[in-house]
Amino acid sequence: DAYAPLAIQTVSDAALHRPFPSARPFDGQRLLVENFIPIQSIIFRKSLFDHFGGFNPDFDHLEDWNLWVRYAQVGDFMYTPKVTSIYLTPNDPDIRQKRHLQLHAAYETVRDKNLEDVAKLQAKLSADKGHLSISSQRWT
Repeated sequence: DAYAPLAIQTVSDAALHRPFPSARPFDGQRLLVENFIPIQSIIFRKSLFDHFGGFNPDFDHLEDWNLWVRYAQVGDFMYTPKVTSIYLTPNDPDIRQKRHLQLHAAYETVRDKNLEDVAKLQAKLSADKGHLSISSQRWT
């Protein structure tokens, strides 16, 4: 499973391209408490979805972060230092601020759920050791 940095483009007449500021090698402990992997920059095996499910329907924001935390319980994501996507953000600072505040408001709830999910998954993975069909090897 792998992820890559991306470029952010602000919608305006003069487009701004810049690398994602926190793009760096994978750190599972950091992922537990910080959402540093953008949603569109991850590829993963279908077996992860089959075993751990998809997005938590209780979340309107940061559902991707919770998903990456769950998937990372069976192995690290491989960091690929290549921009693989570009996404657009509104040029209107009020709209950008509103989105930022929505994410900020959801952060603690999702972080707490991540820690809860990890505890449950680690207990299940320990009990199921040897019975998982998910390879924990990295893609190369």
